[in-house]
Amino acid sequence: MTAITNVGALSSYLNKPKSIKLDDTCTLYVKQLKVSEFNALREKCEKLEQNKDEQDVSASVDIICSLITDEKGNLLFNSEQAIQELKDNLTLDFVRKFFDKFWESFSFTSKELAQAETTFRQ
Repeated sequence: MTAITNVGALSSYLNKPKSIKLDDTCTLYVKQLKVSEFNALREKCEKLEQNKDEQDVSASVDIICSLITDEKGNLLFNSEQAIQELKDNLTLDFVRKFFDKFWESFSFTSKELAQAETTFRQ
């Protein structure tokens, strides 16, 4: 573990992607979001959930493409060919699993909530 001792180190850390484990066989790197990006993405996804048509499926693919990175934080789907390949192979199961795990990665676990509650009481 590296200690953060200055602003530059913190900025560097915040720009690194985080990993999310979809299942026992698949771990992805995803972009860390700034608060404003998170809120905008949440609103966009809520609108997509209300409408289920072909354009919304395409919008979901666009969102996924804008989030998945390599271990260095570079977007994996950075060409039309790569995006088309994803569209051709994407399954509903993957989309659901991806968004479930992605949003879950921003939520507190019950253990984290209990620790926060204990700390707050002190």
